[in-house]
Amino acid sequence: MSRAGLMRDRVRFDRKKTGRDAYGNEAEGWQEGFLKTYGDILETLGKERVAAGRLEGNATATLRVRGSVAASGITAADRVFMRGGLWSILGVGSVGRKGETLEFLCERGGAL
Repeated sequence: MSRAGLMRDRVRFDRKKTGRDAYGNEAEGWQEGFLKTYGDILETLGKERVAAGRLEGNATATLRVRGSVAASGITAADRVFMRGGLWSILGVGSVGRKGETLEFLCERGGAL
């Protein structure tokens, strides 16, 4: 179980939504802030690689948040805003026997 003092980073989860615009066309967007909470972010060292002749920098992080009904519905199709940027969610898992903490593997610098 994570101690409350470690959960001090403010994070916001966004969910992709689809629907129709005023003209009846298919439209996609993001529902920003469907869940706002505190979490513990452990950022790993960034990796840079050369792809198609240009330098790309990706960073990965592990995010832990307290388990809740809303948090248990988060999938890799969602995204998270933390530390001033948008991150893709690569994987979701639970920590502990009862799943009281959720852990997300996140990536910044890739496609959202």
